[in-house]
Amino acid sequence: MRNQPLHKIQKLTKLLILSGTINILMFAFLGYWYIKERPPVPVCERKPKFSEIAVRSEAINDRINTLFPLSFDRLIQQLNDKTSLESGYLARDLALGCMICFHDFDPSRVLPENLTQTRQRFFVYTDSQKQKQKIPVFSGLNDHDFDRIIEFVKIEKWPFTSKGLFHKLKIPEYKESNNLKYAFYITPEFMSVELLFKRAGLQSDKEDLLRLLLEGNWEMLASFAAKQRIDQDLSEEERRSFLLRYIEIGSATAAAFFLKTDSKYAVKKLDDEHVVDILRLSRERTPYAARFALEALASPRNDSVWKEATERLYEFVGEKNPGLMGKDYAVSRFLSGQQSPPDPISTGLVKKWRRAYTVTEGDSLWKISRMFKVNVPELKKQNNMDTDILKPGTMILVP
Repeated sequence: MRNQPLHKIQKLTKLLILSGTINILMFAFLGYWYIKERPPVPVCERKPKFSEIAVRSEAINDRINTLFPLSFDRLIQQLNDKTSLESGYLARDLALGCMICFHDFDPSRVLPENLTQTRQRFFVYTDSQKQKQKIPVFSGLNDHDFDRIIEFVKIEKWPFTSKGLFHKLKIPEYKESNNLKYAFYITPEFMSVELLFKRAGLQSDKEDLLRLLLEGNWEMLASFAAKQRIDQDLSEEERRSFLLRYIEIGSATAAAFFLKTDSKYAVKKLDDEHVVDILRLSRERTPYAARFALEALASPRNDSVWKEATERLYEFVGEKNPGLMGKDYAVSRFLSGQQSPPDPISTGLVKKWRRAYTVTEGDSLWKISRMFKVNVPELKKQNNMDTDILKPGTMILVP
């Protein structure tokens, strides 16, 4: 009886030792499995190095000179040329490089990532204009890889990078191609601009956005998209800044967008130079352009603004600018005049107005309609209004 507690203690000790051993083995196995299965630590990864090989070989230089003027379709035919050049490269390697360099072919859509990233090299070639061109070549491409490329370009109508699609859309013969437009609409660059406008609640038409972008250059769009990938700035300030960059290079579509989205800001906050730019670009007679020109004329700005606003207003009503009549005459004509001669411009976009009226406290549509002898529906239609509520200080165009 005296040994029974001791026996129980020994038995319990053995069980604890066994349990501890099993736990140790289990943790050891889990640790081994984690170390074996986890991905490599990013800081230990070696980044691919893209080396540049200056062209010193006459054979390679002559080959590039031969390939340089060829069309994209002609270069595709050269992908079967296995003539050996130097450093293990074949003529078809240079043909592929020229497709990428001169025609913006996108190899990442058909070749594995390890080929386009880790095996890329560049031949640095100086053309006849003394401009340096980097001709990319890939080491290790086999017959199967080139067969895939040839098959891909036969099936895919637009096998180009975003830059290549953009430049194709700049060519008049391709500009109206719907499938080319659709291919560009799904590029990261176009989607970054579309998101900027959608985030503001603006359901902008893709065609309008495309027209805006094509009035600029690729570098402007690429730099904006690269910045957005990092900043993800979808603020009003970023949208205004984006549009102003296009306005500064003469984009009429950007000016129309700005008036549609930020007309009040344009009148009150923009500097005189930008206001003049928008007035010069707003040649199409729309409600936004008409209202902006009137508000610019009424605003306390410099002479260049009111002169441009006056010029635009005379164009809109189809009258000849009388010239050196001064700002007071223009204000009297467009902000207080009673009648204008018949309008020769029949765009159907803006109904002709007799004057602009600034809403004051206590005004209503009915009161204004009685004042100018027009009916309320005409007033609402003229000003694109879907409500009868008027805000003091706003401008009403009177038909």
